[in-house]
Amino acid sequence: MVILTMIIASCSQSNLTSSEEAQDEVPTPPQEEELVPMRIALLADGRLTVTASSNTQQNALSQTAAEPLAQTLGNTAQTKAGSGPDETLVKDAWILQFEMESSDAGADGTLVYRKYVSGSDIYQSNTMVEISTMLSQSDHAIIVVVANAPESLNATNLPDGTKLSEFRKRTFDVTATAGTSLPDDASTALPMSGESVNMPISLIGAQSFALKLTRLVARMNLVLINPYSKSDSYPYLELQEVSIHNAPTQISYSPLNASNTYQETLFPAADAANFRNYTPTVSGFGETTNLKWYIAPNRRGTGTATSAEDKSAFTAPEGQANYCTYIQIKGLLKETASGAQTEVYYKVYLGNDNIDDYNLWANNAYWAQLTITGFNSGSMEVGYDGFEVEVGGLDGTSENTIIGWHPDSGLEPVPGFTAFSPDQIDFGDAPTAEDGTVTFTVNSQWRFSYEGADKEYVVSSATHEPDNVQVGGSDRQPTECSVTFTPKAYTGQDGIPAAGNVYNVVARFESVGEKENGEVNVYDTRTTILYRTIPAFYGEPSVSPTVGTELSSKAQSITVSLASNGKWSATANPGTTTTQQPITYQTRERNVLVNANYTWVNRTVTVTVQYGDKTKTYTYTQRGQYIDGVSISPDPSSGIPAEGGNYAITITGDFTSVPVRAIVGSNTVLASGNASANSPINLTIPYNADPDNTRYIVFQYQKNGQWIDIKGGTQATNPALDMGAHFIMDSDYPHTGPWIDAFNRCNTKKQQEGGWRLPTLNELRFLYAISPAFTGKDSFIPHAHWSSTLASGVAADESSAKYYYLNYQRGHTHFSPMKNEGWNSAFYIRCIKNISTIETWPMYSIKNQIVEVILRAGNSGFPEEAMFPNRLNETTLNGDIESLTYNKLSRRFQIQPQDGTLNGSNVMNYEQAVNYCNNLSYGGYDNWRVPTARELHMLFVIGANNNVSRFDKDNSSSQTGNVSPIVSNYLYKQSTWFTPFGNATYWTAHTGWSLDYENGYSIGANTARVRCIRDSW
Repeated sequence: MVILTMIIASCSQSNLTSSEEAQDEVPTPPQEEELVPMRIALLADGRLTVTASSNTQQNALSQTAAEPLAQTLGNTAQTKAGSGPDETLVKDAWILQFEMESSDAGADGTLVYRKYVSGSDIYQSNTMVEISTMLSQSDHAIIVVVANAPESLNATNLPDGTKLSEFRKRTFDVTATAGTSLPDDASTALPMSGESVNMPISLIGAQSFALKLTRLVARMNLVLINPYSKSDSYPYLELQEVSIHNAPTQISYSPLNASNTYQETLFPAADAANFRNYTPTVSGFGETTNLKWYIAPNRRGTGTATSAEDKSAFTAPEGQANYCTYIQIKGLLKETASGAQTEVYYKVYLGNDNIDDYNLWANNAYWAQLTITGFNSGSMEVGYDGFEVEVGGLDGTSENTIIGWHPDSGLEPVPGFTAFSPDQIDFGDAPTAEDGTVTFTVNSQWRFSYEGADKEYVVSSATHEPDNVQVGGSDRQPTECSVTFTPKAYTGQDGIPAAGNVYNVVARFESVGEKENGEVNVYDTRTTILYRTIPAFYGEPSVSPTVGTELSSKAQSITVSLASNGKWSATANPGTTTTQQPITYQTRERNVLVNANYTWVNRTVTVTVQYGDKTKTYTYTQRGQYIDGVSISPDPSSGIPAEGGNYAITITGDFTSVPVRAIVGSNTVLASGNASANSPINLTIPYNADPDNTRYIVFQYQKNGQWIDIKGGTQATNPALDMGAHFIMDSDYPHTGPWIDAFNRCNTKKQQEGGWRLPTLNELRFLYAISPAFTGKDSFIPHAHWSSTLASGVAADESSAKYYYLNYQRGHTHFSPMKNEGWNSAFYIRCIKNISTIETWPMYSIKNQIVEVILRAGNSGFPEEAMFPNRLNETTLNGDIESLTYNKLSRRFQIQPQDGTLNGSNVMNYEQAVNYCNNLSYGGYDNWRVPTARELHMLFVIGANNNVSRFDKDNSSSQTGNVSPIVSNYLYKQSTWFTPFGNATYWTAHTGWSLDYENGYSIGANTARVRCIRDSW
């Protein structure tokens, strides 16, 4: 008869480690601004350690907890599997971030970020291990840490986009054949993994969290006591081998336990290829032999036995006997000195109890003590009928106690926890959450403490005071205890953290005793992570402007105010959406933009606020565009001059823009534009080119696609301007082309009719100065016209010659090549002949020792249409060089005798020049001003500078030379009271424009001289 005494205990502890091999393939991380610095505190039931002592922030490696365990081993026990791996070591780690679809606990996730952390970047903090890392910002994320990974988790082996559900089913191979470590016999650390709760990763809120690691393997300790080991006494049992059979060859990355649903009901699958027998131990057996193996978890289910004596292959779960893990013991029995040796063997089926459970779970430490107390004949399995099996020490065998996990652990009961649950408590996100209770069985005194900086956010109180030693049980009479934690209750008040932030604190439980000197001795530890999610609080939203306010047709903002610490949004329809992300509780404003209403009817606008599970909608009326008045000036119904003119149309109301036009008949558009609300727009009516017929012009504006009449008027015919014998201008006009075409045209007319030629630059200046007087076909096109005056090069050389031109729109003068293929110099061409002086005009006089220029007196002199109708007393600052209203000639004016000076300099900017003349007091007069462009050109023509004759040249024929000047009495010769203009640029009254009195062209300038004039009539 063989009598076996079996004691089985199981313990749990978790650790984080990773592969020894370099992990060289890391995915491209998110952009730097999307990353959040985070501290991860790794913990386990028991202690964790790191590789390098330099990484130890606080010495937590005291052996006080191991000393009493080591004492129980005695000197007779022998460990046959070697020292094995360091079960507490976190050697390196992979950090995996899965983006969750929502905060729903059942939601799946997608891998978005991975980071490898070497052992040199992992630090010791008490019994915790800490990693500082970067994580990707996320509203909902689960962080997985894999320590001592047996394989690389790089972008090739674990690509971006991998689902969390797929990773949880991932496995790796076991290559160990002796079971001295896993996944291979040479492993110095055990693979571990841990998974966080679903939480946000944000710069707002907690910047650290605790994560509990679980070893992915089981450990089996066997104490085999053989009182019949002495060869000189009988019966004598010679042990020959002890081995593990049906050890799984696959391990899951998600810790396989009774509640884990990620793998199949049976794992590994019932296939002989998924199992291996470890190499047996064949020597070194004594009276007491201590053996240890590491085994991959094995889920086989529950058998049919009802007592320990019945647990065998025959009572294993149906169809699983060949895949259940067991210990086999073989030996040779000699009952008498003269008797024969008989082979005997025993099978011990492992599991979480010694009756009907055949499962081996991850992170469990199993302990069996078998004592041989007698024999019968035959080879038997332990558990067969006929055996007397004494089973003891069963308290806590399925509760995964820590006893036995430490490398120095013993096998006898020692102060510690024999049951403990749960590993974590999630209080959720209700404002007032239910209490959470940690229950445990302990055979010594105990105490608990908080670890982590976030206790104030998580726990309000507990039924026991932390850090105080509490009464527990004894070695042989463990007592059930509990601590109930009341979570912090939240209300909507300023300063509470952002909704959805998950805070955590670790409740660390320790079994303790007193040393002889009164100090506390820690034997065993357990940890529970307490989580608290900040609830979302919302006040009542408000809007500005208030409901009932009529919105204008323009795009505009609506301000939404809401006190909250959660995410909320506001949407204008039609318009934009704005979102307030979770942040500390406070009243905040967000603006939504209401689109402009470009229609001509009113519409309804809604602003909807979505906050939590509530929705509130505000309704406004937004006006459409409207017109409440139209005016036109001058009134066209009193008649429109033959030469045309500017008509200002003003439309009042609320709109973006309205098309306006002037038409003749039903569809001939003379002028058009777009009017802005309440701002005049000018439509320029051109001259009436028909000398025989008047025409009726109608001004209109468009509303909602329909043209509406404003007013109309009759435009007179356009008889030729009577300029006497001053000029005869080509009536066959306009024509354009390069200078050579201009020369050829006028030369041809000269040959056919006589007298025709291109005008000189001074003649063009004169015609420009009096051009407001021209009407009908006599008017000049407002663009550049060629002159006959050579600027540079050789007159007959088409490759080098450049001739002056003058632009009748702005008075701009410059020069351009005579002929240059590929370069567009197609300016207007107008021929002239029979030029004579204008009788005695202009005339000069002296008044108060100041030269006065007289252009028109009474009904004589320069044309009335070229004159200002009224006297000007200061510079007109509209800057419009093209305007006929502000760019004409004075009837008679005095000229400042010398250039103006400012702070000792005769050079100033435009603003300074305008202010200088407007504020000048000279000769008893204070109505000085800056000359207009036409006045400055006229001053050039009548000789304000002695360079005038250079621009009277006609270089358009071989007989080049000066032609008759416009006037014979040049201004610079008239009086000692006048200093000629210098060879420099002079300001006109029009912003940024000046006239160069040396080179003859007008230019834009930053600084120039100024010579003021004053109207003297």
